[in-house]
Amino acid sequence: MPRFKYEAIDVHGKRYLGEMVTPTESALRRTLSEQHLQLVAFHAIDRTSDSPARLTRREAEELLREVAALTAVGDSLVVGLVTAADESESRRTARVMRLMASYLARGNSLADAVEHIGDSLPDELKAVMASATQTDQISEALVELMAIQVSHRESWRRLLIDIAYPILVLCTAVLIFTSIVFFVVPPFKEIFNDFAISLPATTEVLFWWHDSGIWYLLASSLLAMGLVVTIPLVVGPATTRRLLQTMPIVGPIVAWSNAARWTRSLSVLIQYKVPLHEALALTARGQVDANLAEFSYLAAARVQSGDDLTQIIRGSQAVPQVIAPFTQWGAQQNDLAAGLREVSTVLAEQAKIRASGFQMMVAPVAFYLILFVASITIGGLMLPMFSLLSGLGGW
Repeated sequence: MPRFKYEAIDVHGKRYLGEMVTPTESALRRTLSEQHLQLVAFHAIDRTSDSPARLTRREAEELLREVAALTAVGDSLVVGLVTAADESESRRTARVMRLMASYLARGNSLADAVEHIGDSLPDELKAVMASATQTDQISEALVELMAIQVSHRESWRRLLIDIAYPILVLCTAVLIFTSIVFFVVPPFKEIFNDFAISLPATTEVLFWWHDSGIWYLLASSLLAMGLVVTIPLVVGPATTRRLLQTMPIVGPIVAWSNAARWTRSLSVLIQYKVPLHEALALTARGQVDANLAEFSYLAAARVQSGDDLTQIIRGSQAVPQVIAPFTQWGAQQNDLAAGLREVSTVLAEQAKIRASGFQMMVAPVAFYLILFVASITIGGLMLPMFSLLSGLGGW
């Protein structure tokens, strides 16, 4: 029987670390739930040698689509998965499908089968699969939850494009300026020094960039690029997104985008009859946003103890407060899922508007900054040259 290391949280946010010998993740969650604890994180200490290789996102999505299609038409999952494995172009996907089929053939539930092959799935898609198996309509829930994942990735792609465009313009400008400082400025500097002419302030600044400033700029750029690469590797994607949320302008966009996904996923689970405290815990498992994941686990524990979700949201800074009126309205209408769907749309639209506004704001700033630097560069080189030519011509 496998041994699990786990981290759990109680209704007051106190964390507990421990180990437990238990057959499955579900059994681990049930045992902790009986102790009024919510499972936050876990991993198996003893891994079996036949554990399948980790699938890529594309391969995992292929597996989820097959499960959704088979459960939709009511076909035997065992036969369907074996057939799909024979037709799959990916050997890893085929192996995972056969392992699932073998586990199901021994009389285990789909939820337990997902746990059995869970380590082979990306964390977000594992959470999607586990969440769908807890609903009363697995196929429909799985399709909707996968669509939310795709939509969120597309939103992130658009956000990165909106941010990348002005940054690319600035990087190009820095590259051009660096080339001018290295290759164009030295001949002018030599001429001006030979004739010992008085230099204007703009030229002095340009020469300072040639002597020292450009090295500070290059060192700062290399340091920034190094941080961009190493921070996600060191602290992980969840903490990276938490850091992004502290940035001005970009932070609210990231927070609203993540909150839109969180509310939409939660609405799907509630729509398909998953109890609220279980839906919160399941939604937390698929979050890359550390703030939302921690809030979800704490909210799950408090809801299970009888607290109201709207009041929990109002007492927290981890989620946008705009969510609270919608959850209150949904509770009053006995349709919390509808309230969460509505606020998800609002949050997603706000994130899109802010992202577009960011590009519209930064692009002109980048343009005028480039124009200013170009003016300083041209003026710094040409003004002393005009003065020199005037002196030589006796004007």
